[in-house]
Amino acid sequence: MIVLVRHLLLFAVLLVTITACSPVGEQKVASSADPTSTPSRQVSNPLDAHGVAACDLLGPAALQQAGMEPGSATDTSSASATGCLWRSSDHAETLEFVLNLGMPVEVMDASVGVVPDYVAGELRGFPSVREGAIDSSICTIYVAIASTQVFSTEVSSRAESSSLAACDRAELAALAVLDALAVRSR
Repeated sequence: MIVLVRHLLLFAVLLVTITACSPVGEQKVASSADPTSTPSRQVSNPLDAHGVAACDLLGPAALQQAGMEPGSATDTSSASATGCLWRSSDHAETLEFVLNLGMPVEVMDASVGVVPDYVAGELRGFPSVREGAIDSSICTIYVAIASTQVFSTEVSSRAESSSLAACDRAELAALAVLDALAVRSR
């Protein structure tokens, strides 16, 4: 729930900033130029996530790959976003998926080049932003799947050691979400 609140607060701050300032390896890093000085990134093959049940989106294999227990889902949805949180068996790690159906790509990109450790990129052709240092214990991947639909996957770890870094697991979860949404859109 705290992660969802943080995402919603970030959305609000970025929206105000844009309004006030306007006149595991698959992720490609794009230029970190000021997004207000360049045209908005476009989603060339949009996916529609309306009606998605967040806790049903990722299957057991994707959750286990991210180090989470498949049966640990907790719905974190609110009035403005759909979300789900999964935990590892020892509760030292979490994966949260948040889907915001009203967030423009420009809002997702607004902190790139302004906030440290916000890096613009692309994930399977979709505009993305990584929040968090590559070796951080908390990492969030934001992915724009339509002009006003952005989801995030965040991995948080208090574990002593893990086979994959938080950013690698957040990216794997984001790829699994893209796969699930693509299958759903056919």
